[in-house]
Amino acid sequence: MKHTKGPWGYSNDLNRNSGTPGYSVGVAGHQIAEIDQTDNAMGRDAEANARLISAAPEMLEVLVEYVAEYDREHKHEDHRSCISPEPLSYIMAKQIISKAEGL
Repeated sequence: MKHTKGPWGYSNDLNRNSGTPGYSVGVAGHQIAEIDQTDNAMGRDAEANARLISAAPEMLEVLVEYVAEYDREHKHEDHRSCISPEPLSYIMAKQIISKAEGL
């Protein structure tokens, strides 16, 4: 599964679909997500959620590079780890990449 290439940005404006105040996340004029600012529970966190969502492509890129770098430095040619057990950060990074890629 592919995602829209980043970097993504966000802006405080009226949501296109609902017309309510909120934040729009997108790239080059294409909306990817909208965060409703009028919902009491979510409204307080709307800008923080927009920032987090807009950072997603770069965070995924860093995780992919971390896993690749770890593999280059700590795996044998047959893909067995030189370190046992593998660090939790490496395992979690692989799980998050799989989640993001729909695997």
